[in-house]
Amino acid sequence: MGGMGAQQGGGAARRNAGGAGGAPDGNTESWNAGINYRNTITPKLQFSGNYFAAHTSTVNRSSSYTQNFFNNDSASYSNTGSYNKNTSMAHRFNTRIEYTIDSMNSILLTPTFSTQHGESVSYDSVNTRAVVAGTNFTAITGNNARSNTRDGWNLGNNLLFRHRFFKPGRTLTIGWNTMLNQSDGDGYNTSPYIFYNKDSSINRRQNLQQQNFQLTHSFNNTISTSYTELLGAHTILEFNYAYGNNQSNSDRKTYDYSTLSGKYDSINKPLTNYFENGLITSRPGANLRVKYAKYDFQLGGAVQFATLQNLSRRAIFTKDSLTTQRYIDFFPAASFNYNPGTRTSLRFNYRGSTRAPSITQLQDVLDVSNPLNYVTGNPSLRQEFDHNVNISYNSFNVNNFVFFNANLTGAMATNKIVNSIDSLGNSILLTKPVNINGAWNVALSGTIGIPLKKVASGQRSPMNLT
Repeated sequence: MGGMGAQQGGGAARRNAGGAGGAPDGNTESWNAGINYRNTITPKLQFSGNYFAAHTSTVNRSSSYTQNFFNNDSASYSNTGSYNKNTSMAHRFNTRIEYTIDSMNSILLTPTFSTQHGESVSYDSVNTRAVVAGTNFTAITGNNARSNTRDGWNLGNNLLFRHRFFKPGRTLTIGWNTMLNQSDGDGYNTSPYIFYNKDSSINRRQNLQQQNFQLTHSFNNTISTSYTELLGAHTILEFNYAYGNNQSNSDRKTYDYSTLSGKYDSINKPLTNYFENGLITSRPGANLRVKYAKYDFQLGGAVQFATLQNLSRRAIFTKDSLTTQRYIDFFPAASFNYNPGTRTSLRFNYRGSTRAPSITQLQDVLDVSNPLNYVTGNPSLRQEFDHNVNISYNSFNVNNFVFFNANLTGAMATNKIVNSIDSLGNSILLTKPVNINGAWNVALSGTIGIPLKKVASGQRSPMNLT
C-alpha cells in the first residue's frame, strides 16, 4: 500500500526550506571497515570499543535550465553545465566503560573521537539570457572553478552516574555531555564572467581570483539530572533538569589575487569576518508515567530559558556588532500506547522541540564563490520551534500471517528557518536564511503483507507480498 502527503509553507514568493536527506546525486564509490572489541575486565568493570573507517568519492555531471522572474516584469533564463567531485575520508573511535560501584550505584563513560578529511572540485559554465522591457539579449557568459580542502576532528564524552535508592522506583541520574570540535578549510575560486548590455555591448568584465580560509571551533557542554519516584504500583513521577552552554566561532578570511606580487595576499575586507555565537539554556521539566498490562501513557513537559548571543567583527567596519536574544519556550510531551492483543498495537506520540540556527546561518559575511548566487548569513535569526505528532497502528494475524501497518505523521513549525532568494540586479541572486511562520507537513503511509501461497492455520507461508 502506498502513501500520500500534503505540505504547505509560508513566506515570500521564493522560499526554499533546504535540501532533504538521502543519498547524494551522481556516481558514488565507497568502502568502509570496522573492528569491535569487548571485554569484562572484572565482575564490576566492562569495556568495549570499536573503530570505523569510511571513504567516499562522488562524481556528478549535470546540466540545468533555470528561469527567474523579477518584480519589474524582467526575467532571466540560464543554461548551466556542472561537474562536481567530492571525496572524503573519516575515522571514528568509540569506547564504552561501565563500572558497577555496588548494587545501588554505577558509572557509565562513553568517549568518542573522530577525524574527517574532505576535498572537492567543481566547474560550472553559464550562459544567461535576459528579457528586459521586451528586449531579449545575452546577459552573462562565463565559467566558475572552485576547489576546497577541509580537515576536522571531534572529541566527545558522555559521563553518566546512576544511583538507586532502597525505596523501589526511587532513582537519581546525573549526566555530563561534552563535545569539542574543530574544522579548518582552504579554498580557491576563479570566476571569469562577462556582463552585457541590451545592445550586446560589454557592460563589464569580472574575473574573481580568490583564496579563502575558514577556521571554526565549537565547545558544547550539557549537565542534566533526573529524579524518579514511584507513586503506586503503576505510576512513576519524574523530575528533570538540564543546563547547556554551547559556544562556537568562525573566522573567515578572503584574499584576492594580486597581479603585482603574483600571490593571494590582498585581503578582501567585505568578505572577511570573525563571528562568535553563544547559546545558554536552562530547562526544568517533569513527566508522569502510568503503565498497565494493556496500555501505558506519559504526560509531561519542560520550560526552557535560552539566551542567544552573537558577536560579529567585520573587517570592513571598525566597530563590533553584538546582538542578544532571549527566549522562553514550553516543551509539552505526551504518549499513549495501547495493546488490545498480543499482535496488535496503537501508538500516539507528541513532542515539542527547538532548533537553534547554526553558526553558518548566523555569520553575516558574503560568500561569492558562485558569482550569480551570493550567500550570506543572518545574525537576527530566531530559533525554530517544532510540533511533531506520530500515530501508528500495527497488527499481525498469526493464523493467516497477514500483516498491516499504518503511520500518520505531522509537523508544524514556528520561526521556521528557510532560505530567502532575492535579486541584486544584473541576474545576481542573494540567498539568505530567514524565519517564517505557517510551515507544516502531513504524511500518511501504510504497509500490507499477504501470503501468496495458501497455508494451514499457524504455518508460515514461503511466499509473501508486501
